[in-house]
Amino acid sequence: MRLPTALALSMIATAPALGADFPVIRGGFTPVSSPTSEEADQTQWDGFYAGGHYQYSAGRFLSPTTSPNSMMGGFYNNSGVPAGFRLTDAYNLGLGTTNRSGFGAFVGYNMVFGDAMIGLEADLTKMAIGYTSTQSLTRTNLTAPGGQVGDATLTGSTSARLDGYGTIRARAGWAAGSFMPFITGGVAIGKGSYGSTLNLQYAAADPAVPAVLPPLSGQQTQTTGKNDVYVLGGTVGAGVDMLVTANVMLRAEYQYVRFFGSSIPIDLHTVRAGVGVKF
Repeated sequence: MRLPTALALSMIATAPALGADFPVIRGGFTPVSSPTSEEADQTQWDGFYAGGHYQYSAGRFLSPTTSPNSMMGGFYNNSGVPAGFRLTDAYNLGLGTTNRSGFGAFVGYNMVFGDAMIGLEADLTKMAIGYTSTQSLTRTNLTAPGGQVGDATLTGSTSARLDGYGTIRARAGWAAGSFMPFITGGVAIGKGSYGSTLNLQYAAADPAVPAVLPPLSGQQTQTTGKNDVYVLGGTVGAGVDMLVTANVMLRAEYQYVRFFGSSIPIDLHTVRAGVGVKF
């Protein structure tokens, strides 16, 4: 009885030492550290995205150089308008403002470094915003070379229309959890049309009673313009994106666009609301 008892006591004494030589089995679990808030922000905003927007714009049209004034130089060439009725009054058509809504789509890519974001975005907007300015001038008691006396009315009009535009913009922002405020800047390309018209109407009669000379009447019209014109401009803006789910975002944005040149000289102040999907 003493030998079995001694063996049992020996095994009990050595069990802790043997257990220390074997690895602990944890059922296949491997400890995983939770992502930091900085890493989570990067995951939320990094990558491609696309969406659509609705906008409301206030547009201001400038007088183009293809105005009635610029047409006056050759207006009476080879015309039958009597010399006394060839009005050459200057026009001051001024600025025109108008408001219009539109809709479009955008696509872009974000790169996040810490909390800072830089990216590139392109958008297209469909809208039809235009303006027409008209002025009429009437002169009375004009005398033709033959002696007839009458009146003449000179009417000038100029118009421009923007049918849509697109932009390519750099973006910079700051990731703050589900919100990301940003600023943008880049180039804009617009498509539209413009035109100007100059029209003179006159009528005169012989003041003698009975009349000796035949009455005079007629009109002279000249039109210039072009459709499907492309114009170049610049754009700046600011806004904020907000993630409502891991892949769906909402957007509020302000955008200023100015198109250069004389064909469609317009600037736009625009507010936008959009929804997008992050891939």
